[in-house]
Amino acid sequence: MKPIERAGYIDFWILLQQNSSGMFNQVTTSPTTYGNGFYVTEKDAQHAQTIELLKGNKTQVYHLEWPLT
Repeated sequence: MKPIERAGYIDFWILLQQNSSGMFNQVTTSPTTYGNGFYVTEKDAQHAQTIELLKGNKTQVYHLEWPLT
């Protein structure tokens, strides 16, 4: 069976932080095009990650692709 062909993707980036119990929390900041905590470019996500690091919060940037149907 072949995978379904997709018309395209929406690319976005998010920041995640792992808490002491091992669960992941999404770090939300000011509203963006896709909503709080979702970034349109990797550069924007890295900028937010830098701001969080200056606050003492270690986060990771993750790239997601959402398929269009």
